[in-house]
Amino acid sequence: MSATLDADLLLNATDQSSRYHRAAIRLMHALAAGPEELYLFWPVAVAYARLATDAGVFERPLTAEQVKANLASLIERPHVRAIGEEQSFWEAFSESAGDVFLKGDFVAHGYLVALMRQHGVTTLWSHDPGFREFPGIVVKNPYRPALQAT
Repeated sequence: MSATLDADLLLNATDQSSRYHRAAIRLMHALAAGPEELYLFWPVAVAYARLATDAGVFERPLTAEQVKANLASLIERPHVRAIGEEQSFWEAFSESAGDVFLKGDFVAHGYLVALMRQHGVTTLWSHDPGFREFPGIVVKNPYRPALQAT
């Protein structure tokens, strides 16, 4: 089984003041330990960098160096794949757009789902219920007790 994660999980693992911090950091350690492949899609990494350095999001935002170090520590693991679009991305995105009317947040959601489909990733760790609108992926809430699928 291959899985990926939403930027929310990275942000909560970083933000020690978050009520989800403990659950997020626990799951990040489990995912980082492997052995299953974990996909980090570039739009998620970029969203994390954008939000973690924003004073409107974090009381004490991270520096660019801290963000780079955090992402590098994940990407450098042998079972983590940091990837983006392939040649057939537009077809995968169009397919996602056919499943859910893409507007607002659903544009970014469809983008991630299209990348998942393009790379055969079936599981997404995310607290965002909007991802459940897309058929064919399993959304697991990282903040539920015992990390149960939702």
